[in-house]
Amino acid sequence: MAQDLIRFIEDHQLATPTLMGHSMGGKVVMHTALERPDLVSKLIVDDMVPKEFGLAHDFALYVQKLQEIEQSQITSQGRADEMLKTSEPDISVRQFLLTNMKKSKADGTYKSRIPLQLLGDSLKDIMGWDIKGQYNGPTLFIGGKRSPYVKPPSYPEMKRFFPNYTLKELDTGHWVHAEMPREFMQLVEEFITSSF
Repeated sequence: MAQDLIRFIEDHQLATPTLMGHSMGGKVVMHTALERPDLVSKLIVDDMVPKEFGLAHDFALYVQKLQEIEQSQITSQGRADEMLKTSEPDISVRQFLLTNMKKSKADGTYKSRIPLQLLGDSLKDIMGWDIKGQYNGPTLFIGGKRSPYVKPPSYPEMKRFFPNYTLKELDTGHWVHAEMPREFMQLVEEFITSSF
């Protein structure tokens, strides 16, 4: 996925963009910055750190539930939410997950915007971390205080790969941007407009 992002930046001749990613997307933008630091002006990582994780059960379950919604030919967002509720009690997380679904114009059923099978098959690789290098540009890690990811044992690795990093935390779980969107956006705006 990092190669796809690098190709996109080059193909569209983007002049050193700020990259931002959440969770697995955070791994993608970190990988991109480490592999091609010349392409990135700033980096924002939403609740992920540069280390390997075992296959996260929640992610696999979310993919499975979204596949079930698609296969059940649901025509109501309320019904799709009910299906997700069996495995995710937090409504803000469910609402965020449902943004990955769109109503088909052909038959009115909810379909995934993303290739769920490919994502499910790739989770083990995505959750890994076999990357070298260092990105010296400004980096903002935003962690959820109640999330298991951005914790003190990971700080040395964050410093090793991203020596110019800042850490901000919000009182959320893993879905920081969905649980506290205003506060999250304020941190992002302050970081992007700052002159590091």
